[in-house]
Amino acid sequence: MQGRLRAAVRSVRSAGASWSQIGAALGMGKQAAWEAHGKWIDGQAARNREAGYQGLDRAQVEAVDDFAGQAHVSRWLGQ
Repeated sequence: MQGRLRAAVRSVRSAGASWSQIGAALGMGKQAAWEAHGKWIDGQAARNREAGYQGLDRAQVEAVDDFAGQAHVSRWLGQ
């Protein structure tokens, strides 16, 4: 469950959600949301840069979007 939550948080952050919005959706403040998830996201980004990882290609992004469900992302963003 923690992996899915982190993936959802990472997804909505990249879609433009603020830490305030994420914290509200999780029932916590923006600082608590960042501490719980932001440090992990930043660490992942650093490891990816060090490894030369360039991210997902378009087909992979579409597969992830299908898996996560666009309605789920929209709910997080309040749309």
